[in-house]
Order: sequence, then C-alpha cells, then structure tokens
Amino acid sequence: MTEVKRSLLGPVYEFRGPRLFFGGPSGARRLAYGYRLEASREIGGVALQAGDPAVGLFWEDRPYNVYFWLTRELAPRGLYFNVGDRTRLLPDRVEWRDLVVDVVVPLARLGEGRGLRAPGEGAAGWDGFLPGEPVVLDEDELPDDLPPALRRAIDRAEREILARHREVWREIRDLLAPLRPPLRGLAPSGRPSP
Repeated sequence: MTEVKRSLLGPVYEFRGPRLFFGGPSGARRLAYGYRLEASREIGGVALQAGDPAVGLFWEDRPYNVYFWLTRELAPRGLYFNVGDRTRLLPDRVEWRDLVVDVVVPLARLGEGRGLRAPGEGAAGWDGFLPGEPVVLDEDELPDDLPPALRRAIDRAEREILARHREVWREIRDLLAPLRPPLRGLAPSGRPSP
C-alpha cells in the first residue's frame, strides 16, 4: 500500500509497505501498514535504529496519525504523533496533509521495583509498557502567516494528543497485538533492509 504525505509547506512524499489492517465504517475507518526505518536517528529523546520495524496508523476522524516504533525484538519503543488533516483512507492508499507539529511519546517497560527499563530489555508482552512524558516538536516551524483557523485547529489537535496519548497507546496495543506474527516479518532477520 502507499502513503501519500502532503506537507503544509509544499513537498509531497510517498512511502510504501504492507497493509496490516483496514476497517471500520465510512468516515471512521482506520488503517495500519508496516515498514522498516531507513536510518538511525534520535527523535524527541527516542533512539531509533535503521532496519527497526514500525507501523503507521491512520484514522479518518482524528486530527492526527501515529507511527509506532518497535525494536528488532518487537518491543515498543515510542509513538510519533503527526498533527494532520485531510486524511483519506482507501484499502491500498492513505493520503493526508502534515500540519508540521509532532508529538513524541517514549514507551518503556515498568520493572519490578526498579523503575522504567529501556525497551530492549524484554518484549514478552506489550501490557507492561507505559508511555513516558510527551515531547512536542516543530511548533517553531509553523509559518507566521498561518490562517488563524488553521492555527486553532493545530492547537486543538496538539491538546487532544497530549490529553489522550495514554488511551491511544492502549488502543494501538490492543489493535496490533493479534497482528504480531505479520510484524515479525517486518523485523530484520540477519539481512539488510530492502
């Protein structure tokens, strides 16, 4: 399937990966697709490795989408929310407009009396992984001449993400738990990422 991301600032990007889920009634559909990270980098305090699996999740009726980052062992690493609009879902395609502002939520496992542990320290199940403190990114990249109504929509979406990120994590966890076998196919198995 193909993701078409239209930037508020102009460029259009396309990404491809296998569809993992598509469903729901018209106007409230959701879609998930898998891919591998192309490069190692740090985003909002979350360290990512090239080749690690990830899942893009999209909803028609929400002012954001989420990229769910995992370790090679399929342990949750973090959630990357994009504020967006004009989301259109089809069985083999998602189109949306990126509204610049992003929110990163690190995920870590709660240890027995030891506090939070890093994501690579075990992936037996996702229930023990908890969201950390959200980090808002790229607000400074919003154009000064942004129409006031669009700025208010972006601010509302950001507030919704900050208020609901724990609930969204539980929803993602429950949606993707039955899909863990296909997620294993996204994880590298001793060969370079395509």
